[in-house]
Amino acid sequence: MAKEKSGADRSVSLDDESQPQVSSAPAAADEVALDVTANQHHASLSGRKVRLMLNEQEGEMGKAAVDIGYNGYPYQIPRNVEVTLPEEVFKTCIQGAKYEINEQTKDGLKTRIVNRFSYSLLGAA
Repeated sequence: MAKEKSGADRSVSLDDESQPQVSSAPAAADEVALDVTANQHHASLSGRKVRLMLNEQEGEMGKAAVDIGYNGYPYQIPRNVEVTLPEEVFKTCIQGAKYEINEQTKDGLKTRIVNRFSYSLLGAA
């Protein structure tokens, strides 16, 4: 059964069959962040959550929602929408997602590590 928060909140969760469920509450300017959760997963998490927004990036996929997984549980995070994620999911799958790029400089080829996702951290939830 999918979990849905009441009131002005919207939530996205996964039911027992891992099908995304999105509440149909209308968006409002003063709305609380979208709560991205996976049912039956919270027992192994600390309960701490963070609020963030994944920014759009260039390219065709730069506007698409980001699909990530944490300990076998899938999450789909929309871009340009304030969301609430479990702290462990954020630290591992968003903040911890990095890759190397190579740049040619006057001193030769330089490698640097950059974040995979552009995000704005909005604080604790």
